[in-house]
Amino acid sequence: MITLAVVVVASYLVGAVPWSLLIVRWVKGIDLRTVGSGNLGATNTFRVLGAPGGLVVLALDIGKGFVAPAAIARLRIEALPVPGDVLALTAGLAAILGHMFPVYTRF
Repeated sequence: MITLAVVVVASYLVGAVPWSLLIVRWVKGIDLRTVGSGNLGATNTFRVLGAPGGLVVLALDIGKGFVAPAAIARLRIEALPVPGDVLALTAGLAAILGHMFPVYTRF
């Protein structure tokens, strides 16, 4: 049985994936936090990799905020005492918090 805590943690972990850091490290072999503005975001990725890399990171960042709530909403978890819409919104909020405070980069 899937619990609300599992949904929240899984959504947070999906949202916390630092695509900009991973892609810049893969393409250029550098840590994005040490160049440009030092921010892990699509704008700094645009500065370092140009438009193609920046657009890829932007799409992936938007996608991770969409995937968690959409996947949860499709599960239609009836065992939970929470309506599907509320569950999807909770998953989306957890993904946003993961994006803002990623555990993978020590928050």
